Amino acid sequence: MAEDSFYQALPPEQPNPATGSTERTPQTAPLLSLPSELLTQILGFLKPRELASAACTCNALTAHANQDVLWQVHVQQNFPYKKILSPHPYQTYRDLYVAHDPFWFISRHGLWIADNNPTGKLLIARFSQRRNCIEAYTLVAERQHSVAEFWEWRPDVIIHSFQPKVALDLNQPVLRLSPSIINQARSETFSGSFLPYEIPMDLDFSEYNTANRASPHGARLFNNFITTRPYPESLAYSSAQIWPPLHLPAPGRARNKSSDSFRSSGHHPMHFDEMSEYNFRIRRWMEFAPRTEAGMMGASFLIGEDVTTFGTLPRCNYTSTKKKPFQGIWAGDYSGHGSEFICIIQRDSSDPLLPQHPLPQGVLEALEFGSWASGYHTTWDGEPASNDVEAEASFTPSGASSTTTTSPFLTPPASPGEDDEDSDEDIYTGRLDAVKLTGDPNVPRGEYTFIAPDIGSGGLIRVASEARFAGARVVRAVGHVAARGFRDDAFTASQLIIVGRDTLAMYWEEFGHISYYHRVDIEQFWGKE
Repeated sequence: MAEDSFYQALPPEQPNPATGSTERTPQTAPLLSLPSELLTQILGFLKPRELASAACTCNALTAHANQDVLWQVHVQQNFPYKKILSPHPYQTYRDLYVAHDPFWFISRHGLWIADNNPTGKLLIARFSQRRNCIEAYTLVAERQHSVAEFWEWRPDVIIHSFQPKVALDLNQPVLRLSPSIINQARSETFSGSFLPYEIPMDLDFSEYNTANRASPHGARLFNNFITTRPYPESLAYSSAQIWPPLHLPAPGRARNKSSDSFRSSGHHPMHFDEMSEYNFRIRRWMEFAPRTEAGMMGASFLIGEDVTTFGTLPRCNYTSTKKKPFQGIWAGDYSGHGSEFICIIQRDSSDPLLPQHPLPQGVLEALEFGSWASGYHTTWDGEPASNDVEAEASFTPSGASSTTTTSPFLTPPASPGEDDEDSDEDIYTGRLDAVKLTGDPNVPRGEYTFIAPDIGSGGLIRVASEARFAGARVVRAVGHVAARGFRDDAFTASQLIIVGRDTLAMYWEEFGHISYYHRVDIEQFWGKE
């Protein structure tokens, strides 16, 4: 199909019928009288569609606006951790950008979380130059063999070892958009919109679909990519059916429930400015007998239809910074449920970019029943514990009076050894909120898994002296538990052991065991193909 009119240049200037000349009239725009270098620099401030509109103004601006040096910048913005060295498989960066517009936002944001209940899904999206497509794969964590040991501090508590193997499931993409299927979907759109309602994706489900395509009675899996409209921020409240949930920082949200499975036109953007760049949906279903070969006057049997809504998170909120070293994506050990991914957000009331959220109902009540509530701690043999800080019976968050921290949007990720000179008051401040990105039948995705209301002096229980956690800060926390189906959920007293910037441990007092959490290096998966 022809390119979008946004990117079509003007036709050559026609000669003047009176003079037969194609020369410009004396009323030349002052902008065109600027030196070429300065004009190129000015055009560099335009967004892609603004640049394309400028190219439609006149032939002179067409030549300037189509310079590949301008379009290379726009292409590179969609590769956060990879340097693009050529426009392969196209001749120019402009052609490369146009071929995949307007879906570059998928690879630009890179990390996507699914709302399918209860397990959810964590996707890593990137652009494959070799296959000339935007694709996304599931990030998985293998729990591997676990060894149980007893805790020296309390021998009745079991510690489960945890060394997850995190990798992309490259056997099957969840999303794949290529120029050919995008253009085919556009050619079949009769709504007058350049944005197709749904884009069928051929994900090639290995031998299953291949074997059934030729069979008149075989079953096939179908996957459609769906663009979304953004959900109005003014209508976003805690009980709204939106994704991501409000306790996860998100640049945009979308509805994730619909009585008509998102088929009505109100769910679909008609123009580019109506399309959300922070959400999309995928419709999946199975059909028995291909639609073109089915009997009963073309009828086919459709079963298992499901629509999954995906959202993204701001990179600044899952990247560790100098002042917030514990932010990030972590893999946690959930015993029989296996490994799950969580997002830890280090909240600070003095940070204007991430306002303090109120503690969920039940957190403060759970803190009153922790083992620290008596203000006196003993080891298993009954002797007084050797604490560097005396535990207090009352809980007073120190984050309310903490000093102003550096903006996470402006502070680069911390490097090893970079923060050695920082004091504990700078690093151990505020509150840690851990939200599940993937879940299980008890506590599903999108819910809190634990909260440490104050990792500063106000929440400090002790500094560990036992060999396994020597020197680690142990702070008050609550864990989120529930019966199967997320029934009767409640927060229970726990202790968060801050082993290091890449390792945390949670002592679940009610269950009598300690589980580990390890940081996941998300960046390593964006550059691989």
